[in-house]
Amino acid sequence: MQEVLTESVRLVNLPFTVLVVGLLIYWMLVMVGLLQFDTGADADLQAGGDAGLDAGSGADAGAALDGHADVGGHADLAADGSLAADGGGELAGDAHAADGADDGHTGGDHGPGFLASVFRFVNLGDVPAMIVVSLQALCMWVFAMIANHYWNNESLLRGLVFVVPNVLLSAVFTRYLTWPLARFFRALNREYDEHRPLVGRTCVVLTSEVNGQFGQAQIATRGAPVVINVRTTESAPLRKGDTGLVVREDQARHLYFIRRVTSEQLEP
Repeated sequence: MQEVLTESVRLVNLPFTVLVVGLLIYWMLVMVGLLQFDTGADADLQAGGDAGLDAGSGADAGAALDGHADVGGHADLAADGSLAADGGGELAGDAHAADGADDGHTGGDHGPGFLASVFRFVNLGDVPAMIVVSLQALCMWVFAMIANHYWNNESLLRGLVFVVPNVLLSAVFTRYLTWPLARFFRALNREYDEHRPLVGRTCVVLTSEVNGQFGQAQIATRGAPVVINVRTTESAPLRKGDTGLVVREDQARHLYFIRRVTSEQLEP
């Protein structure tokens, strides 16, 4: 035990030790109730963003956004947070135009990008973020301790060289450590998510942009967030991190069409 403590406070291992200790303190505070455990994959993707966007509220939002009727061109957010269909145009026309552009795109989706692929690799879309981060940090700490103990005396440069393989190897271990947890959380939230429609809810763009040909977005749920393939009905693409409103579903191609919403529209 003394040898482990001595090794953990070595300069080459100290950053990993500090990270693990910080996460340990976090979980202790969660257990005693001083902090709330966030089951979402990203603390910034608050389910509260949907609070003012209940698809069932508002005059005709539920009927107007069902995906097979002519829909008002602006699914505006009223001051009270409800959805009201505006007759300023026909969203269906915009969506069908985006459909045509998508059909002519032989490549289909361009993919969610490198970062989103990494998130999926470690099951971050299914397992809460703090669990994934904690397991990744623990693996990195263990591998750093082993590598620096056997192959590094006091060289900071060699310790930096070990960081890259450490991160990659830890990601592989994290993937398989979180695999049973991913199945558990998917089963835990499947029934809830299946019975709650996505149309009328807000999402956050994950890919570099969302246009008429490709894109992905994330919807916060009570459990792990839902990642969906999306297209935009607007001429200007949505950028990564933008908030959109899901206005229509294409069940045949498993796509959703979204429109941009601002923070002012999300305020109750």
